[in-house]
Amino acid sequence: MDERGWPGVTESIDERQRNAGDGSGNGTPPPQRQQGPGRTAPPAGGQLWAGQTLASPHRATDSAWAIAGGTAVFFGSLLPFVSFSDPGIGMNPGARTANALFGLIVLGLGIALRAVPPRFLIGTSVATLCLSALGVLGYAITIVAGLVGTTEQDPFGDSVTVTFSPGIGILLALAGCAAVGVAGIRSLQHNRP
Repeated sequence: MDERGWPGVTESIDERQRNAGDGSGNGTPPPQRQQGPGRTAPPAGGQLWAGQTLASPHRATDSAWAIAGGTAVFFGSLLPFVSFSDPGIGMNPGARTANALFGLIVLGLGIALRAVPPRFLIGTSVATLCLSALGVLGYAITIVAGLVGTTEQDPFGDSVTVTFSPGIGILLALAGCAAVGVAGIRSLQHNRP
């Protein structure tokens, strides 16, 4: 401390707390906050509001994985999804819309992983994991069915095997669902009761 009793620039907070109660007339030390089990320390220089908790860095990472995966599913629905062996056959526009909507739902779950209160985090993680598993399963079945081929009838009544190869869109959507699955698994591991 300098001659006026003000703390110096190089004096640390711990030194000030020790010196506060040493009988030099500078007052009593401030009470130390005791943290209970399951409580987090308030941020440096601030106080937590009632019911507010600090978000863990794991939560932000898990959310980022899910947001990236949902974004990949959404953009995958806009890219060429499959290439048919018969040029007269095209992809149903409703399927593209459903894939885009699925990507937006998964993206919303990624945002929810960061924003929901802790009591809803396990449920959100399970929903994220289940939707990603359904997406991976659906896209994988579509890819395998396209490579094997499906039997359809042509306008003359003959059976024709139609095959289609996966495009960049379905591969991107599959990778996005896998990333969302990783986010769901990580979130469940980090938030076990």
